[in-house]
Amino acid sequence: MRKDTSVRSFYENLRRLITTSVSGVDSAYNTLRQIGIGTGDIGASWGGNPHGMLLTVSTDAEAIKTALSENAIFMSLLEANPDEIARLFTQLTDATLTLAGTADAGSVTLPGDVKVRVGNGIAATEILLAAGTYTGSKLADTLNTNLRGAGISDLTFSLNPANKMQVVSSVDAEDQPNGRAVVDLTDITGGLFSTVLGLTPGYHTGPTVFSLTGVSRRVENYCKNHTQSGGILHNKIKSYGDIDREIRFVNDRISDLEERMKKEQQRLWRTFTYLETYMSNANTQSQWLSQKIAALNSMGAGGS
Repeated sequence: MRKDTSVRSFYENLRRLITTSVSGVDSAYNTLRQIGIGTGDIGASWGGNPHGMLLTVSTDAEAIKTALSENAIFMSLLEANPDEIARLFTQLTDATLTLAGTADAGSVTLPGDVKVRVGNGIAATEILLAAGTYTGSKLADTLNTNLRGAGISDLTFSLNPANKMQVVSSVDAEDQPNGRAVVDLTDITGGLFSTVLGLTPGYHTGPTVFSLTGVSRRVENYCKNHTQSGGILHNKIKSYGDIDREIRFVNDRISDLEERMKKEQQRLWRTFTYLETYMSNANTQSQWLSQKIAALNSMGAGGS
């Protein structure tokens, strides 16, 4: 498994997660190096830290605790700013994006039927609204009912305190650790968004859950994606998984080669048997010719 490309990729990405900046967390610190945890400068740590580990080559919990307790920078910052350190490691925040219209939406009159398309970057649905007068809350409820009916639960329309229609994309950090907040609005007919509500149609993107997630949460989510049921590593080691398929493939190749060797052996034996028969016949003919020659020589000697 150590030389498997998926395992190597897992290892490299895990190191990248730990060593890169966590720019979206609400903390004074966004890298482990800022709190005294790093792999050391390249070259300078060779010998004392040849593997580039963050703390120690040991995976023992007590050894790691000891290494941290002896880290003066980390302990000093932990004592001075425990909440900031905690957020760097454990922050888990939903990704949200809010778009607000510019028109008063307390009462909305639609002179004719309108049709819009609303999506979250993954799924979208078309919504038809009949002509008439709607309160802002009724219009929002109608839009939300259609979205829920299409299975889109992370987009919600509502009136904000300024009486403007707004739409909020909220991606659950627990359910979608790699999700992004997206609002996709399209006026098909009637200009509901652009003309009536003052909402800008188009594909609007907000932050990703990943960018708002602390270091430990990132590592946890990444490892879960690989090790949980259905993950890359699980699919490799499970019964009838990738490794089993590779073993069966190799076994099939061995069986094929053995069959080819068996056929080649049979061919060689047939050739050898043919050659033996040929040599035997050749020897018999040689003996017969020798006898004939000897007889002729005898006859010639007797005549003379």
